[in-house]
Amino acid sequence: MAAAAMAGADRELKINPGYRSLLASKCGGVSPSTGNNPAVVNNVRDEDAAAVAWSMPGFVARLRKAKDYLDNSYYHNNLAKIVTFNADWALLTGKEARGHVKEYAENGTLWNEDFADALVKLSKLPMPAGSKGEIRTKCSAVNFHH
Repeated sequence: MAAAAMAGADRELKINPGYRSLLASKCGGVSPSTGNNPAVVNNVRDEDAAAVAWSMPGFVARLRKAKDYLDNSYYHNNLAKIVTFNADWALLTGKEARGHVKEYAENGTLWNEDFADALVKLSKLPMPAGSKGEIRTKCSAVNFHH
């Protein structure tokens, strides 16, 4: 394997192993590492109670009781430093961004309104030139039409 390809493979393995495994199970096309960085069951983003109890028992009491809706729990998790990506951690390093994280954690209604406004704004963006605007039927592959 070329050195550049190896470097890319190394970077891929640096995401949270549990999250990487979750992506692989839902989207395929990726096989978890069996080397020095084994996959760990840790599904905080989806708040899987069994996975959280195994990996972070102290966080179980903070899990949401209702699971089937989108809310501001990401911001609560971020303040508790239970996040997946470096970009999530970065939100706590600057005063302004940290203020927004705290604001959304404390005010779920504000987060709901701002999120809805953002989706409306995104829906008004034009499609890229040549795009059919399709949603993939399988995340790891583009749709194929005869």
